[in-house]
Amino acid sequence: MDFQWPYDLDGELLPADYVNDLDLAQRAMMQWRQRQRIGAGHYDPLTLTGLYLPYLPVLPQDCFVAYICGIVGIQRMSFRNDGCLTRLNIRRSVTTHTIGSIPELVTKLEITDCLALKRIESFNDYCESITIVNCPNLKELPPLPRRCTNLILKNTGVTVIPPRRDPDPEPVMPTMYVEVSPGAQFLVPFEPDGRYGYWDRYVKAWEAYHREIKSQLRQRERGCLIKEELAAVAWHPDRVAKWIETGVCVEEM
Repeated sequence: MDFQWPYDLDGELLPADYVNDLDLAQRAMMQWRQRQRIGAGHYDPLTLTGLYLPYLPVLPQDCFVAYICGIVGIQRMSFRNDGCLTRLNIRRSVTTHTIGSIPELVTKLEITDCLALKRIESFNDYCESITIVNCPNLKELPPLPRRCTNLILKNTGVTVIPPRRDPDPEPVMPTMYVEVSPGAQFLVPFEPDGRYGYWDRYVKAWEAYHREIKSQLRQRERGCLIKEELAAVAWHPDRVAKWIETGVCVEEM
């Protein structure tokens, strides 16, 4: 997405502070791209910090690591999903109340000191480590990635840890470590390991439970299908003709 100076995404004229900081963001991204072109730091993180922005500029497609710190003005922070981003660190974005879908290749996510954050729309399937610290207005999490092995929640409003997504066919999920603030509750059983640390030692039971639920659904669907097939056979034209010959009133059936 190209910047359109000095207008925001809705076509409204931007204040001078927005324009200046969008220009700084563009320059930071241009300098990052220049370093990539000369091979000075292929895996250097892209850092956007201390900026007043109306929206988050689209990060370069070949960016592997991004630090977004001290951003003011962005209410919903969204990311492209066709890039190479594998590590995402969001800090002190005090006006952001929503973070969009986490890019599909991110394996390590850290969100810290986002005081206004109320919602994360969705995690991807591959994120192995999720750290959320000092986000008191975040009350719930979307379903966790099936590959998540490390979850740290400190000073958040989250009281229930959702289960990891249970994909089909039958999953083989690794054990997950969870570190939380005091008073947290769990939707799935965890075993304490230390003061505020827990190990998910019931993954097999959790998987077996979901497999049983799916098996019951399949049985019900199969039962409905059999009933439909029997009903279709019962009203076969040859059988109806025999009923008529024996004086059975078909309309009353």
